[in-house]
Amino acid sequence: METKKVKIPTTNLQIGMFVSRLDRPWLETPFLFQGFRIKNQKEIAGLQEYCDQVYIEVPVDPKARGLGARGGGEGAQALVPRTRLVVYQESTPVETEIAIAEKLHARVADLVHDLIQELRAGGDIAYPAVQRIISPMVDSVVRNPDAFLWLIELKRRDAYSYYRSLHSSVLAVVLGRHIGLPKADLHYLASGVLLMDIGKTKVQEQLLNKSERLTPQEFEQVKQHVHHGVLMLKETPGVEKQVIFIVRTHHERHDGSGYPFGLNALQIPLLGRIAGIVDCYGAITTDRPYAPAMSATQAMQALYEWRDIDFQAELVEQLIQALGIYPTGTLVELSSGEVGAVIAQNRLRRLRPKIMVVLDADKRPYPHFPIIDLIHATEDKMGNPLGISRALQPGAYGIDAKELYL
Repeated sequence: METKKVKIPTTNLQIGMFVSRLDRPWLETPFLFQGFRIKNQKEIAGLQEYCDQVYIEVPVDPKARGLGARGGGEGAQALVPRTRLVVYQESTPVETEIAIAEKLHARVADLVHDLIQELRAGGDIAYPAVQRIISPMVDSVVRNPDAFLWLIELKRRDAYSYYRSLHSSVLAVVLGRHIGLPKADLHYLASGVLLMDIGKTKVQEQLLNKSERLTPQEFEQVKQHVHHGVLMLKETPGVEKQVIFIVRTHHERHDGSGYPFGLNALQIPLLGRIAGIVDCYGAITTDRPYAPAMSATQAMQALYEWRDIDFQAELVEQLIQALGIYPTGTLVELSSGEVGAVIAQNRLRRLRPKIMVVLDADKRPYPHFPIIDLIHATEDKMGNPLGISRALQPGAYGIDAKELYL
């Protein structure tokens, strides 16, 4: 079968791949042969030590699927071929996990706030502190992803610059968990996505907050935040290579239109692709200086339209499956006319999540918010079929997310 050379990050290497070219001369490495098939993990570790990227030989077959392949519907295994995926189970109900998640959320938010302030003052990245708080956050998402999703959706609108990175970090872990990535990769995702925009502390704040369209020169300055972030992390002891790759590639795009390197498809590491898609989702569902927030449902539709253009189709489909048709935190109107917020997913029936009902059919607030599970509540008080009639924009009917949580 005909083959072609594809450049990929060494973090994407797997046993069985044929390495045909390095990103440096062969004589600068300990490898004896100019071109070899990877036989064990030791060879992968050696390549990662000496190289950032290598060229591998892949078959040219329009029916072949895998990392970066076009199309969708093949599931998580298409994203991580030849890797044993983990099947995570929800071990705690959302009502129990949310009490734990709330304390962790506050600690992570404080950490991000302090980190940004320290960096703007010329300080260093407190990476050990990041690791100490990331580990229990990942554990919470593994036990029940809905708890943290609920909290970040309700609280992230308080402070855009601080909560955006936290929101994206949680989304990345939720998606990685759904795909079945090993827990070590979930830790890399949480850390890398939390820190992916730290380079913006080296960019003029007026550019980041500008409401008008950036000029080409201004946009080039903003794009430099990737370079700044990578340098800052390389100078920080203990930062894993996988975390740096996430920061380096989270603005690359499937069709090669991203930056800073114009990588495409296979060339973008999977963790970088996950970072890119959750960063985009977080951005378009948040009010920004130049654009109002989309509803979660609108954002899902937009990502679906961008599949295999900006983002790998399989990854878009996996995100939709992970978050649900009506993601946790989405305001919805029921067929009864009542309005509520999605607080938990039913994994087998995505169209029938658990809802906290806020307004009655006449759009008057309930004194106490009842919780209904649409799996079991199939009829309204009149005996009519009960379901979700439509998703609502954030803030619809004057509902304040913070007040709703309180």
